[in-house]
Amino acid sequence: MENEILRRIRLDYDAERICLDLSLSLEELFYYINNINKYEMKVFTKISSNGKIMFDFKRQNYDDDVELKVVNGTTSFVAIADPHIGSAHDNVQRFDSINTFLSKNNIKTLVNLGDLIDGPVHQNQSRERRIPDLETQIEEAIKLYPYIFGPNIIVLGGHDLEYKTANGYSINKALKQYRTDIKTYSSGVGILKYGKERILLCHDTDDKWIQDRLRRKDYTMVLSGHSHCYKDATNEVGKGGIIDIVAPSLSDLPITNGIAPGFLKIDMNYERFELQEILISNYTFIDGKVYLVGVKSYGYSMTQNKEESYERTRNNSHSNKKGKKHRYY
Repeated sequence: MENEILRRIRLDYDAERICLDLSLSLEELFYYINNINKYEMKVFTKISSNGKIMFDFKRQNYDDDVELKVVNGTTSFVAIADPHIGSAHDNVQRFDSINTFLSKNNIKTLVNLGDLIDGPVHQNQSRERRIPDLETQIEEAIKLYPYIFGPNIIVLGGHDLEYKTANGYSINKALKQYRTDIKTYSSGVGILKYGKERILLCHDTDDKWIQDRLRRKDYTMVLSGHSHCYKDATNEVGKGGIIDIVAPSLSDLPITNGIAPGFLKIDMNYERFELQEILISNYTFIDGKVYLVGVKSYGYSMTQNKEESYERTRNNSHSNKKGKKHRYY
């Protein structure tokens, strides 16, 4: 099987085509690629501009921007944050819900904004862990994290970067060794580009280094996690206000306000290859099902200067208060 895979990589087949040709799942394909990397040669994963998973024999820079082509119509991706695998409040079954949602909506880009794992118990720390052992948390993350036929991006958070086993093993090393299908930003910050639109991906915007980057004023939007509940704002640090979005947590860790857990679907609507509108759809989980909570729209006018162009144009909120029903997805 490894030889058949290598032959198709040399013919410049993408991952989906290889899987169709050889009747493999994506997980099975990367199992064989990991075997090739152990015993034969190094195969590196890259993301093409049309969003396909490709392979190369040249080493890729892990911190390169992800650049995708603009298409007329709608380009969509899903953003999640703070799964905290190993916490007493995690819910790894929600990865299956995310996979189902991606497939049902034909979305092939997934962004994780950090804190994939929870980390070990500290001395004098009262917080409970479902999995107290760091190595077991890492193993579960590698095993359960979704496989998708497209850009699968993780920006590591503080819990991911801080903890290592006694022999120096970490979630960062494990992802790069065993989940080469994932684009991992170990620097804690990444950039997703759709044409001239730049989206800053990070775990926590309160970081001074992130604030310094936002002052460069050339980002359309910043996506972060850390707070564990959905927030949206226009950050006046940037040109005319960068759209500043905080994704809700995928875990059930307690929050002080807002709705959690959940995830975001982000639609970028283009006409004649120019961005017209960004829709932020906030989803939550109730009794194992996915429900739409609300939608925020940011309009973009081609006739205005970019620094004046972003404006919140409508707020279609679907309240979750008693007596009002969520829309089920």
